[in-house]
Amino acid sequence: MIMTIDWMLDARNEAELADLMQSKLGRNPERARRDYRRLFEPRAGLTSRGAFHPESLKTVLEMRRKLALIGQPLPPLKKYFDDSFYREAISAISKSGS
Repeated sequence: MIMTIDWMLDARNEAELADLMQSKLGRNPERARRDYRRLFEPRAGLTSRGAFHPESLKTVLEMRRKLALIGQPLPPLKKYFDDSFYREAISAISKSGS
């Protein structure tokens, strides 16, 4: 998945990805280009290497606190977030030379 995201975010693959969006998703050329550009939007797009940003989890926890779904103090992020599998995947990719 990480390697696929790397490929999708590589500008050299824009034309091929737009072609895939057209053929597999039935997008017209303009819609495919617009969808491609959305991949790079900070709030809605893909993150570099598919990384998860713990700050987004902090936002979710804060929203749950405001809705009285969890109490204060907010639990530590590590209670819900473990990136050990992600780090292992990145390490394996690096070792394979991809």
